[in-house]
Amino acid sequence: MKCPIDICEFYNMLISGIVLGVVASFLFVVLTDWIRICRFKKRYSHLKSKTESEFDWIAYSMREDDGRKRQDAPNGSKMNLQLDKDRIFIRVRQVDHRTSIGELTIDRFDYGIVTYKYENEHEYGKRECVIGSYEENSKQYDYLYLIPTNNRVYYVHEHTTKGQHLVKYHYGDELFLRKRVRR
Repeated sequence: MKCPIDICEFYNMLISGIVLGVVASFLFVVLTDWIRICRFKKRYSHLKSKTESEFDWIAYSMREDDGRKRQDAPNGSKMNLQLDKDRIFIRVRQVDHRTSIGELTIDRFDYGIVTYKYENEHEYGKRECVIGSYEENSKQYDYLYLIPTNNRVYYVHEHTTKGQHLVKYHYGDELFLRKRVRR
């Protein structure tokens, strides 16, 4: 009895099947990644600062009497936010002109973790971040609410009138605000 497929045809079908499988897998991975990046940019592109040198997010500290409400006046820090593919990079310039750079990793829907490092210093930090928006006086605002997750930085402050040493803490919860920019 003679076989209808010879060995050359068998190898031809096997190799072409393997090649087609590799090409199809490659296309699937590339397209899936491209769709993920496009969705990410569509969702968060309105947060991006106009230029890398513009610090257009204004920081507010939270009230000491009610940590859920922001203070009326800004605390002097400003932030620049940039997007690169599916990553968010932030740069915060504080009142004392120290600058920290960091990356915001989105874990879930509008929630993530910011890891940052101060430029020219060995000081690192990690903060939880909630991204949101609200309307006030018929204007739309975006916000990033940063909450320290690792050891809050405490320092000893000498009270000048009483000569006492008081423990104070710095780098608390911060709220970065910006008026919504249409893109």
